[in-house]
Amino acid sequence: MYEEQFIQGLLWYRTRPDSDWQVKTDSTAVIANNLYQLSDTERKDLFNLFCKHCGSKDPNCQCHNDEGIA
Repeated sequence: MYEEQFIQGLLWYRTRPDSDWQVKTDSTAVIANNLYQLSDTERKDLFNLFCKHCGSKDPNCQCHNDEGIA
């Protein structure tokens, strides 16, 4: 995959700089398109359910502390 971006509220991709844009339809794109529709506050509230550093389902995981990053 060369490049992805949202165009008119949907995730699109192209495989080369000179290729045509195509709507991405895999499961990740479905989720990304739904996230795009949320307000900034809704998206922030949702992301707060996960660890900001590793993406774990546990928002209080210790990965950030284990890496020695303060």
